[in-house]
Amino acid sequence: MLKEERKAVIKKHLEENKIVKTSDLSLRLNVSEATVRRYLKELEEEKNITRVHGGATLGGSASPQPSYDVRKEKHLKEKQMIAKLAFSFIKNEEVIFLDAGTTVYQIAELIRENESDFSQLSVITNSIVNAYTLSSSGVNLKVLGGDLRKDTLALVGRETENALNQLWVNKLFLAASGVNLEHGITSTDIFQADLKNKLIQIAQEVILVVDSSKLNKMALNRVANIDIIDILITDDQADQEFLAKIKKNDIKVYIAEK
Repeated sequence: MLKEERKAVIKKHLEENKIVKTSDLSLRLNVSEATVRRYLKELEEEKNITRVHGGATLGGSASPQPSYDVRKEKHLKEKQMIAKLAFSFIKNEEVIFLDAGTTVYQIAELIRENESDFSQLSVITNSIVNAYTLSSSGVNLKVLGGDLRKDTLALVGRETENALNQLWVNKLFLAASGVNLEHGITSTDIFQADLKNKLIQIAQEVILVVDSSKLNKMALNRVANIDIIDILITDDQADQEFLAKIKKNDIKVYIAEK
C-alpha cells in the first residue's frame, strides 16, 4: 500500500469513527507508530485532521482542553444538581473515592459544607482541588501522590496507580469525558484513563456522575466498558432513548432535576 493510500485509509477511518488512536492505526496499516505519526502530521498540515495526544480527530472537532476553571463553570447548574443527588448516596463511616472532575468537585464542596454529618467518613482523591476543598473539613482525607496534570489538576502516573494496590473503597464517584454504548467510558487524557480503569477495580460500587453533554459522546482514550457502571447520575436534559439503552445494561439511572 502506498503512502497516499494509507493516508486515505486514515481519513476514511476518521470519517467513520471521528477519532482514532495511533496504536490502532499502526496495527491496521501494518506500519510503525512513528510512521503513523508522520502521516497524521501531514494530514494535519493539509487541514484534514487535528492531532491530539495519542491519535487524531476529524477536522477541527477537537479543540485544546479548556482550563480547569473554565470547565468548572460550564454546565454549572447541572453539575450542582447532579452532585446534590450523588451526595445523598454517601453514608458516614464509608470509604469513598472522589475522582478528578468538575462535577465530582461539587460533591467535595457538599461534603465540606456538611462535614458535621461525616465525622467518620474517609475520602480518598487524586485531585488537588478536591484535596484543598476538604483539607479544612473533619473528614479523614487521603491524597494520592503522583505527577500533576495541569489541565485537570489531577495526580496520575505509576506512583498514583501503585498506591491503589493497597486500597479499597465502598463507592467510587467517577468522572468521564464521554459515555458511549459502543466505546464505553472514555477520557481525553490517557494517563487519567489508565488510572480510572484501576479505580474501578478497587470499588465495590461505581457511580458515574456526568452532565448530559457527555452522553453518547466519546473521547480518545477508553476507560472501560459501559457495564462496569452500577449507577449513572445525570441531569434532566439527557436523551431518554439513550438512557433506556443504558438501563438495558443493568445500570441504575438517576436524573437530577431542578
